[in-house]
Amino acid sequence: VSSEEWMKQIEKELKGKSPEILNWKISDNIILKPFYLAKDIRVPKHRKRVALTQQRGICEYIQALHPEKANKQALKALMQGANALHFNCINADISSDYFEQLLNEIQWQYIQIHFTINQGVEFVQALNEWCMNNKIKTSDLKGSICFDIYHRELVKGIAADEKDFELFITSANKYFPSLSNLCIKATSYLNAGADVIQELAYTCAHVNEYLNLLSNANLLKQISSIQIQLAVGSNYLVEIAKLRALRVLIASITDKYDLKSELFVYAFTATINKSHKDAYNNMLRATTEVMSAIIGGANLISAMPYDEISAETSEFSERIARNIALILSEESHLDKVIDPAAGSYILEKLTDELAEKSWEKFCTIENKGGWKALLHNGEMIKEIESNAEKLIDQYRNNTKVLIGVNKYPNKNDKELAIATKDTKATSEPNTLTELIVSSML
Repeated sequence: VSSEEWMKQIEKELKGKSPEILNWKISDNIILKPFYLAKDIRVPKHRKRVALTQQRGICEYIQALHPEKANKQALKALMQGANALHFNCINADISSDYFEQLLNEIQWQYIQIHFTINQGVEFVQALNEWCMNNKIKTSDLKGSICFDIYHRELVKGIAADEKDFELFITSANKYFPSLSNLCIKATSYLNAGADVIQELAYTCAHVNEYLNLLSNANLLKQISSIQIQLAVGSNYLVEIAKLRALRVLIASITDKYDLKSELFVYAFTATINKSHKDAYNNMLRATTEVMSAIIGGANLISAMPYDEISAETSEFSERIARNIALILSEESHLDKVIDPAAGSYILEKLTDELAEKSWEKFCTIENKGGWKALLHNGEMIKEIESNAEKLIDQYRNNTKVLIGVNKYPNKNDKELAIATKDTKATSEPNTLTELIVSSML
């Protein structure tokens, strides 16, 4: 069917209105038409083909400040379908005894375990000591250790200790060669209000800052693999294309360094669009986000509980979150296809558009001095906050909708009490604050 025939049919359906009313504005410089044909898809010759995986981890995210409590949650999650664990060990009292409690009865050799830390070499040494005491062969373990000093500087205002990071990379590669040791925590861009182009471009600049640092220190060969943690929002098709575009962009960057490290994409359901009002709607938002993550090619997915923004999650909310990914895999069979989006004209077009525009912005960032320069001069923060203000205004003006918040509110609903977390690790002020849109409306 020709484009002309499609246009005639659309005009007929619209009863004489211009088909342009169906154009979809993704960002200021990306507008999608209501349909595309095969002839509209032109994959650039220089674009690298990227490999996806059929095996996707269903990962339970666990706060691990108290190791015994975290261990109980982890064992229950594994019994109920999770095949990966993510322990947030920030500010925990790390020692070999800590791991004795945290990893008790967990058989790491059969699952993935991921850690988020703020202690670098000390954490690696204590974990290695526990592995030696328990006669665990570290070279066979799967997972990651996320020590993202730049993310900490971005959200906490704590100056990044680059020498400490270099020592961590060497130590992690020595003792845990199969774990990802370059992990980029890029969830804060979307959750703070960045648009999709800003999110992809600043994530690329974030990665490049590390590669530049390690290249100058002659440590690129110490990178076992790269993991990028990304938040996935409820803009369904855009989020699918975003994950696909990310692989294209990162492949283009690592190519410049002649780096062959494998890329793992770890998707989290977003927090910015989760509501403390009519909170059960958060389950529906998380469902489309997990679908986007699977179809977009994420290697690992953490669906967060619908009451995550409250002071404490419940066993019910944790089970429902886990079951979202299980149902999509076991009953919807989304894990039976390696690349479900392949051949979709609109997704191919959107992937190329996002990759092209994000690369242009990434190059602009680098020309201005790179990620660190734009963080230190305030340009990055100002730009993201400006977009966040526009987003809030759109919800206030009802041009964007959150069901149960600014449309169809449930007056009989008991609202979640939003957690008031102390986000200052030091006396220095936060630089980038993540948002919960519903609390501002």
